[in-house]
Amino acid sequence: MNVQPLAVQGGTVCSLAWSPDGKLLASGCSGGSIWVWEHEVPEPDTRVQRLSGHTDLVTGLAFAPDSAQLASASFDGTLLV
Repeated sequence: MNVQPLAVQGGTVCSLAWSPDGKLLASGCSGGSIWVWEHEVPEPDTRVQRLSGHTDLVTGLAFAPDSAQLASASFDGTLLV
């Protein structure tokens, strides 16, 4: 098992979701940001994208079955895809 800390910026991690293909990990933060990490690259656990749109903590994350889309729910009452 390979354990490695993720350098998340934007608050406490409140939610996590692995993509069905196992290549991406999304982390939702208390500040409303979502970070997407790519697991299988030359340097493990590389942050590849920051998503924004929520104004409060991200309470839920789910990838589509083909890993092409990510849905997020927030304490601000919004659901984003």
